Amino acid sequence: MGRIVCFGDSNTYGYEPVGMRYGPENRWVDLLAAMQEKEVVNMGQNGRTIPAAYFAERLAEEVQHDDTLLIMLGSNDLLLEGKPAAAAAAAMQNFLAALLAAFAARPGAAKAGLEIILISPPPMSRGFWVTEDSVVEESYKLGNLYGQLAVSLGIGFADAGKWGVGLTFDGVHFTGEGHHAFAAGIYNRLITDM
Repeated sequence: MGRIVCFGDSNTYGYEPVGMRYGPENRWVDLLAAMQEKEVVNMGQNGRTIPAAYFAERLAEEVQHDDTLLIMLGSNDLLLEGKPAAAAAAAMQNFLAALLAAFAARPGAAKAGLEIILISPPPMSRGFWVTEDSVVEESYKLGNLYGQLAVSLGIGFADAGKWGVGLTFDGVHFTGEGHHAFAAGIYNRLITDM
C-alpha cells in the first residue's frame, strides 16, 4: 500500500501567520493522515514556488511506484514573483512534464502505479500580504488553467477553491478551520479514485 506524498508550499507545511506553525490537530496533511490508513508524508516548504524542470528528477527519486503524489503550488508564483496565472501554469506544465519523464525513466516504471494529483490552491483574498487586486484576480484563474493542464498530461486534478477553505488576515494562508475544510476536500477527492 503506497504512501500519500504532499508536495507544496507553506499551506502544506502548515504555516500559521502568528504562531509560525499550526499543531498537527490543525494541519491538513496530519488531518488527512488521521482519516485513512496510508502513510502521509509532508513535503511542504515555506515560500516554495513551482520548481524548475531540473528539480523534477530529485522529486522523482523521493516517490515510490505505488505512491499518490499531491502537488499544490502556484500561490507564491503569483504573490512573490508577480507572475500571471498563465505563466504559473506554463511553469507547472514544464515541471510536471519533466517529473513524468524522470519517473518514466526509472527502472520498473512500466509497472508503476504512481498517481499524481495536481491541486489548484484556493484563490487568495485581499489581506495583509495580498494587497493587489490583480493578484487575487489571477489566483482565481489557476483552477481552470490547472484543470486543463491535468487533462492534457493525463494526471488527476482537484480544485481546492471549491472546498470552502477559509483564509487568515494575510489573504493567503489557511485558517485552522480552513485546514480542516481542505483535509475533508482532498480526502473526498482521494476516495473517489479508490
